[in-house]
Amino acid sequence: MQEPVAVFGRALVRWGNWRALPIATVWLLTAHAALGGWAQYQVGSFRVYSEFPLKETGTLVGDLQRLPDDLSRSLQLPLPETVVEVFLFSDRNAYEQYLKTTMPNAPQQRRALFVHRADSYRVYAYRNRHLATDVRHECTHALLHSSLAMVPLWLDEGLATYFQVEPGRRFADNPALRGLVWDMRLGRMTTFEALENLTSVEAMAATDYRTAWAWVHFMFHGPPEAREELVGFLADIRMRRPPGSLRARLQRRLPGLAGLMADHHKGR
Repeated sequence: MQEPVAVFGRALVRWGNWRALPIATVWLLTAHAALGGWAQYQVGSFRVYSEFPLKETGTLVGDLQRLPDDLSRSLQLPLPETVVEVFLFSDRNAYEQYLKTTMPNAPQQRRALFVHRADSYRVYAYRNRHLATDVRHECTHALLHSSLAMVPLWLDEGLATYFQVEPGRRFADNPALRGLVWDMRLGRMTTFEALENLTSVEAMAATDYRTAWAWVHFMFHGPPEAREELVGFLADIRMRRPPGSLRARLQRRLPGLAGLMADHHKGR
């Protein structure tokens, strides 16, 4: 039986018989890097293979160096010494051709992918104006899954959306906020119960992603009890204890939870 493979692509999550990157291809890329066709960089816990100089990516190198510590400190989550491989293609055509050749069943219309199989964690992306955001997003997935056996779909995406922006923008300048303001005004935010019931990305709408981010922001920057429950929830998963429902845990600690979250974002 083929091992399950998780494929994340700017919010795509799958479990099933996806084809992972063949080991032979990894060796080819490594040899290619050594010959100068691809540049190879070690950026903290990330091994980056790139068809173009990383200096073209702005703050990405520094952001990747800080990301594991930011994630670990924010969630009080120990991260194993896992190497995440990041492959950066020169353009969309090269990226899509590679996916068609090595992972024909993977989603082809995504700007970036995180692929997890067994102890392998790989991120694929191509040069475009969203590259740094895409890579931070997918690398957040990689780090979470290197430490946790599972992460609820909505929470995984909410955390990746939170950490996908530069550190200085996470509190007040995430692009998700603009859409959230209108979601709140029009009364179309996803309920917490509906978020927890999501099991496939096909069922997720843009509002779901924004609401997931909104709850993560509330847990990080709202009442301290909210962060405590998030930390405890993930600790239970890491220790392989049944974590229960995060919504129920928060409701026990914070009566009137939905109103508190709405108040947290009002006037932003």
